Amino acid sequence: MVRMWFFTRVMFLEGLTAVIELLIKKIKSYGYIFASLMFITSFFSALCDFNFNFYVNKISLAIRCATVTALYDKLLQIPVCRLSKKFSSGQLINFMSTDVDRIVNFFNSFHALWSLIFKLGIALYLLYKEVGLAFLSGLGAALLMVPLNLWITFKIGNMSAKIMNYKDQRMRLITETMRAIRTVKLSNWEKYFEERIDKMRQKELKYLKGRKYLDAICRKYLDAICVYLWASAPVLITIAILSTYTLIMHEKLTAANVFTSLSLINILISPLNALPWVLLAIVEAYVSNKRIKQFFDLENIDLHSLYSLIQGEGKMLEIDNTTFTWNDGNHSVKDIQIVGKQGTIIGVIGPGTIIGVIGPVGSGKSTLLLGILGETELRTDPTRLFEHGAIKIPQRCITEGFAYVGHDCWLKRGSVKENILCGTEYQANRYNSVIRATALDHDIEKMPNKDEYIIGDEGTTLSGGQKARLALARALYQDEDIYLLDDPFASLDSKVSKYIWENCIEKLLKNRGKLVIIATHHTEYLTTADEIIMLNIEGKIIKNGKPEDVLTTDEMKYDVMINGQQTITISTNIQEDETLFDSPEPVIKSEEESRSGTVKIGVYKSYLKATGYILSILIGISIGMMQISKNLSDAWLSKWTVNGTMDGNLTVLPNDDMNEWYPLSERKENPIKDDEWDRTKYFLFIYIILVLINTILTLIRAFLFAYGGILSAKHLHKQLLSTVLKSKISWWDETPWGRVVNRLCSDVYTIDDSLPFQLNICLASLVNLIGALILTSFALPLLIPFIIGLFIVYYFIQRYYRFTTCEVKRLTSISLSPLYSHITDTVTGLITIRAHRFVERFTELLRSKLENNLIAQYSNLAASQWLSVRLQLLGTFMVSAVSFMAVLEIRLHYVESGLVGLAIAYALSMNNLLNSLLCSFIETEKELVAVERVVDYIEDIPKEETNHEKEQVDKLLVAIIGRTGSGKSSIFQALTRAHLIETGKIYIDQTIDILSLDLKAVRSIFGYVTQSPFIFSGTIRENFCVNSNVTDDLIIEIINKAGLTEWLQRVGGLNAEVVEGGNDLIIEIINKAGLTEWLQRVGGLNAEVVEGGSNFSFGEKQIICFCRLILSKPKIILIDEATAHLDDQTHQVLNKLLREILPTTTVISIMHRLSDLSEFDFVIEMSNGFIHRIGTPNLFQKFDTRPSSSSDS
Repeated sequence: MVRMWFFTRVMFLEGLTAVIELLIKKIKSYGYIFASLMFITSFFSALCDFNFNFYVNKISLAIRCATVTALYDKLLQIPVCRLSKKFSSGQLINFMSTDVDRIVNFFNSFHALWSLIFKLGIALYLLYKEVGLAFLSGLGAALLMVPLNLWITFKIGNMSAKIMNYKDQRMRLITETMRAIRTVKLSNWEKYFEERIDKMRQKELKYLKGRKYLDAICRKYLDAICVYLWASAPVLITIAILSTYTLIMHEKLTAANVFTSLSLINILISPLNALPWVLLAIVEAYVSNKRIKQFFDLENIDLHSLYSLIQGEGKMLEIDNTTFTWNDGNHSVKDIQIVGKQGTIIGVIGPGTIIGVIGPVGSGKSTLLLGILGETELRTDPTRLFEHGAIKIPQRCITEGFAYVGHDCWLKRGSVKENILCGTEYQANRYNSVIRATALDHDIEKMPNKDEYIIGDEGTTLSGGQKARLALARALYQDEDIYLLDDPFASLDSKVSKYIWENCIEKLLKNRGKLVIIATHHTEYLTTADEIIMLNIEGKIIKNGKPEDVLTTDEMKYDVMINGQQTITISTNIQEDETLFDSPEPVIKSEEESRSGTVKIGVYKSYLKATGYILSILIGISIGMMQISKNLSDAWLSKWTVNGTMDGNLTVLPNDDMNEWYPLSERKENPIKDDEWDRTKYFLFIYIILVLINTILTLIRAFLFAYGGILSAKHLHKQLLSTVLKSKISWWDETPWGRVVNRLCSDVYTIDDSLPFQLNICLASLVNLIGALILTSFALPLLIPFIIGLFIVYYFIQRYYRFTTCEVKRLTSISLSPLYSHITDTVTGLITIRAHRFVERFTELLRSKLENNLIAQYSNLAASQWLSVRLQLLGTFMVSAVSFMAVLEIRLHYVESGLVGLAIAYALSMNNLLNSLLCSFIETEKELVAVERVVDYIEDIPKEETNHEKEQVDKLLVAIIGRTGSGKSSIFQALTRAHLIETGKIYIDQTIDILSLDLKAVRSIFGYVTQSPFIFSGTIRENFCVNSNVTDDLIIEIINKAGLTEWLQRVGGLNAEVVEGGNDLIIEIINKAGLTEWLQRVGGLNAEVVEGGSNFSFGEKQIICFCRLILSKPKIILIDEATAHLDDQTHQVLNKLLREILPTTTVISIMHRLSDLSEFDFVIEMSNGFIHRIGTPNLFQKFDTRPSSSSDS
């Protein structure tokens, strides 16, 4: 309907132009008729266009909501063993942002496709009625451009797939870096990871530039070519038609047929140029749909095939003849299989039972627990008919799930109370008993706002022991029948561990009839367990039975532990010392800050600066020159219609009957006379020259604009990434990851793609409007007051709308941050969410956050349509005013018909130009909100300070002991200046104040190994050699100190391979550590490491971190209880390796093994944030190991 009204308006244009041109008094009244008809058609066209756009976009929002919800629902049903191998959290965020956008755009593109075909057919028919067979030459010229456009579309479609692939990899690296940001910063790895992410960004930009230029052939700008074709095609087609019409068909040009033909050509060229972009949108939707389909094709967890109902009273669990593995038939670094000797892993187990699972690093303890949860591949005996599931559990466990506590102690952003309840109804008695049983009551008392204290992503601002006990409290509060605990004592000291074992495991769980399966290296607590299962390195059960039967075997020998496992203090803002909890408000910023009002001029300056001021000026000049050349060619064409022949090219009127000359009813011949050929050729030649100049300027403008868009995208991303990585650690404690992801994903995508597109339209509309206003005002001076009044109305409309829409855009962007945070939380806590059957609750949370985002988007849509209908109605009045003014000018005095015809043609386009300018300007300003948000981070994020140069330190061995939360890890935070030191001094070598050193120099002194190991996606070799320069001298020195001189001579000295990556040295270190079998089993140095190292066990990841530490050769080593998840043998080997290869390095280690204290120079005991005792190891040989009370823990 919109298209029909539009074409009738063009038909009435010819009638109006003919009336003005003929100057026949008898039919002057018809001018007012045609002017009125143009008003009516414009009015109904505006109403139809409004309704069409509003309902299409409304449907798009509904489709977006449904697609995101479906993706999230699918995420909650895929086991970790399948998800982690193929998809990263960065990909999932891209799925729910960029890919969903492209799929939603398909529905707009679909309607655009059929309407463009319809529009093309009608325009061709009307053009034929106007200029006869001459339209075929223009159509031929247009069709010649179609294959090029289709080729460009095909190439861009291929590049879009590659862009999304590298965008996925970039977002995966970003999310990995954010999760380990504390390790990255304290290890001085910011530059290394910035280079890695930037390298991936360059690959992404390479194919983004592919939409600008094609590297393989001639580096032509594809977007620039499309813009060039779009801008130059109308004039090229006009030349073809006019040349054919005059030189071949020998017809005269009249104002009526020229400007009607120009309007039809503009209508014709629009679908021809839009068609490739519509097809491109469909291709991009296909690519995104194909990517998402791979995600949907992953097999879900099938609880019915996994579990079966256990028969008989008093039975809790039976696993019969089953293997749990991470290998699905394809190559996998980790292929842990757990197989019992007689085919049975775990026999029939009743309630009130405690089962301990022990074994060396990488033996599959965690895999057994995850297998029970259904997170691994499950294989059964192929000789037996498998009907009801190999894991037999009670019905309540099938429906309500298990209680699971992983070694990573997953927590989500929110209050302490929210993390414990996790959506469950609050019951005071149960809540208080859980708090006491996990010894959290003492910690909560010291927190601001008590249990309403807000913790950060994954428990930042809490110590490692507090995180472990909070995760355990959540599991206890859920009151499930089966509890699966993965090394819950690793972060606790011996007193608290003993208290937790007695009050949680035995009293609260066993005595209440719960089944507890606990995987741990700490066997001193398993002496009261009912059964112990021992696994070997191959993941097979080599022994199981009573504790006295298993723990006395040669396979497992453990030292007595003195101080349990230390605290990993994620933030020194949160300690157990009351003086550190005196802040009246939590440090977490619950709401994202944003600007208000319209986008400030400084944002425009920042974008121009990123583009380059000189380049921006050149772009502006090229756009202005392009428009001037276009207006000159149109003015020359107008002059041609009036002066091209001796009689002024008047339209031939056969008689006075209106039906005989009604526009487009029947084309009448009007041949060129013999004495008019020279004049016709002259005007045609000049017109062609002007058009060629316009096309050259158009090409220059297109190339410059495309290049500028790439430069600004590149520079802004680089500045944002650098600023984020150089920010203070305290800023990361306060800022949710979703906000950072939102800027590095959605906002960067806007700067890459949407902003240049809208800005291009805005600038083109601006110069077109200026040109149209100048020509229209020159031809119809009476129209000037009306134009001035119209612009005043436009100004007030845009002023009111801009303020509102910028605020709505900010709300839309802000509402994405909690959505992305929720998705990231879900990915990291997927195992816990499914185990506890929190799926429905988390789905409701997503829908709530998605609804908030959709409300903002719907408000944006409604505001846009509010503006659209007003602009179109104003445009209708503009067209009507021009039409009536043109007739009035004829009545008052003589006006050249060609000039008036040109003015009317411009006036018709002025409606669209005004709407396009205002809409594109407002859309540009809305897209500039992304630049505003990026610039805010670049300018406002607090950066770490720098001072002087690096210094040397001498060797010293220091052990730090103390209970959970006593402040042991805070010493490391202070040494590395993770937070601001408000009072006191820290000296190195008694004279060097660390505050006088450059921050990077300070952190380059230290090698930091935390209890939570950090490895990133890539290869084992890359993880070993992070940010280290492995030179010949360094390798020889380490080899000599490690006693490997003979080995070096045997292999023939250092070769190029050793120099490049130190691979042989790495392998020799692994051999010396007795880890050769492990390296072979995982696939060698080139073995793939997936996101977060999820294809390695916790202990294996710690081994990689230790090898990385040795190769970096720091001056001071900080070991934050990094051996808590290692078996005793591996622990001893790694400690020996440190002493042999780095014998002069100072070591400060948080300890828990009594036998290791004798190797240190002195020991520091921490208590409540203060040094309680300090002295030689002999002073601590009788260290109190008695369990403390609840109040002390």
